[in-house]
Amino acid sequence: MMVNVGNDGERFVNGLVANPFFVAAKRWGSNWHSLVYTGPRMLRHFGTHEWDFNYDINVNANYMIPGTRNFVGLEVNQVIRGTGDVDITFRPQMRVGIADNLIVGIATGIPIFRENERMSSFIRLIYEPGHRHHHPHR
Repeated sequence: MMVNVGNDGERFVNGLVANPFFVAAKRWGSNWHSLVYTGPRMLRHFGTHEWDFNYDINVNANYMIPGTRNFVGLEVNQVIRGTGDVDITFRPQMRVGIADNLIVGIATGIPIFRENERMSSFIRLIYEPGHRHHHPHR
């Protein structure tokens, strides 16, 4: 993945990111779900050929509203920087179905330490294509 890694004003794309990750999810009964997303994030700057190493640990718990595809939940994002600094951001979130195949996800970011992060929010538009039913005896 190519990313803008700084605001040096020289390039639109300043480096490459390698981000191998591990995901584990667990359903706890019929309505509670949890997920862990973790792995290193290695960033290589084009101009200096230097590398930055961070480690991400993202954990979330969601409550699925019965009879819907909607949920409310909390995600906790931790970034352990190569310098030893740790950034933690709480992300309360919700997902609301607005049509049969269309879902809106809304999240807010509340940083614990404001050194590298500020308050934030974002919206995800999620499209889920219809599922085909397989009828083997037709």
